[in-house]
This record gives sequence, structure tokens and C-alpha cells, in this order.
Amino acid sequence: MEAAKYKNREIIEVVDINFPHLVNLNEDSQLSHKLRYSLKKLPISVGKTQGISNPDIVLSGTGIKNNHATFTRNTEIKNEIVLKANDPDAQDFIFINGKKLLSSNGQELKHKDRIAFGTNVFFIFMWKSDNRDIYEIDWDYAQKELQTEIDLYRKEIDEEKEQKYKNEFDIFKKNLEDKYKRDKKELEEKVKYVILEYDRKIKDLINELGKFKVEADIKHIQNYYTSTINSILEDNSIVEHNYQNYQINTMESINNNFEDTNNNSSYSHSVYDTGVYLVVALLDIIWYFI
Repeated sequence: MEAAKYKNREIIEVVDINFPHLVNLNEDSQLSHKLRYSLKKLPISVGKTQGISNPDIVLSGTGIKNNHATFTRNTEIKNEIVLKANDPDAQDFIFINGKKLLSSNGQELKHKDRIAFGTNVFFIFMWKSDNRDIYEIDWDYAQKELQTEIDLYRKEIDEEKEQKYKNEFDIFKKNLEDKYKRDKKELEEKVKYVILEYDRKIKDLINELGKFKVEADIKHIQNYYTSTINSILEDNSIVEHNYQNYQINTMESINNNFEDTNNNSSYSHSVYDTGVYLVVALLDIIWYFI
């Protein structure tokens, strides 16, 4: 621990402001711009002391990981300094000029970039300094910049969630409408089939009932004529001797009417058929939906 403190103190104390370095920012103006960390000899590691190896710059606070980040040289361009996250979770707690570090390969640093580690540790990156230019940026400036970006990021997240919910609702609504249309079409086809099927059954039933109807009409006519003849015979004995001939002629006439009726399928069906159709259809429809 003492060696780590000494190493950290060496980075702070031995700083040539003509070379790249970090300057701290603090909420307390009396403590701001007081600490400097040299980036002359790279790489420089940042993290907590609980890490596998003690970092060069020891930090603490919310979001700071044990092996948080590293300042290193760009392998392709030697005069560039890159800040990269060492821990995948640490990438969410590294901000440059208020914007979260997005690339796992790191990001090149520019003069006077504001760097935030965690949620409240701020530094200014300086390529070189005259000890006056560092005061152009204070903790409030860096904090507001970060907060603005955080609010914007949260707004974007909320908009994405809202759009996601809207898309999910639209899909759900469309699926529901499609299901309704399918169910409606299926129901209409079932109803159509039931109507056709029962219409056929009703017609068959009417044909069967029609035979009984004609026979019942003939029976009724026979009874009527028999009753009439008996009445005539009772009231007028004079025509008694003609009864047998009259009855025979009447029955032949009735039989002829019966044959004519069988040949004419529309005989006295209209009112009767309509009544039968309505009653049977109503009973079948009520039975179907129950």
C-alpha cells in the first residue's frame, strides 16, 4: 500500500507541464486544479487499489472498477494518446466531454478534453499547459456537460423504449385484428354451411310433410263429403235411393282430385311451408348458438 501511494505521489509530483498530463477538477474550488498526473511515460493504469495489481492512478467512487482504464499510445500513430476501458463494465463509466466511451478499442484524446471516471471524478487532459489555461474549465462546467449528455442519453433510452412499446402494441393490435378477421371469416363460413345444410334438411322435411299434408287434406275432404251426404240423407229421405250412386260419384271425384293434387307439387303448400320453415329454422339456429 505504501509503495502504491509513493508511486501515485511520484506521478503527481514529477509533472512536466510541457508534456501530456491530467489536471483534477473538484467540486470544492479550493481543491480543484491542484493535482496533476503525468502521462509522459505510458501506459498509465487507472482503478481501485483492490485490483490484481495496484493502478498508477488510484481512484474511488461509484462506478470505479478495480482495473478501470488505461492511458496508452496509439499503436499506429505514436503521437496520439488513447484512453481505453480495461473492464467491459467500466466502459459505461468512462465519459469524454460528457459522452460515454463507445469503442472497446478506446478513444483518442484531444487537448482540454474533459474526462469523467465513475460518476463524479473529473480530469482535464492537457497536451501541455502554461498553468493559466487549466482554469478555463472548472468542475461545474464538466459536471453540467456530463449531466446534459446523461439527460439526453436517458431521453433517447426513453424514446427507444416508447417506440419499442409502440411497435409491440402495433404488432399486437395487427395480430388481434388478423385473428378477428380469420375468426369472423371462419364463423361466416360455418354459418353459411349450417344455413345451406339446414335449408336442405328443411326442404327434405317439407317434402315429407307435404305428402302427409295432401293425405290429410284428402281425408278431411272425404269426411266433409261423408258428413254432408249423411246430413242430406237424414233431412231428405227422398234422395236416399240416390245415395249410393252419389257417394260413388263423389268418391271418384275426390280420387281424381287427389291424383291431380299429387301431380301439382305447389298444392296448398305456400302458407304451410312458410310456417314450417320458420319454426324449424328458428329452433335449429337457437340450438346452434346455444
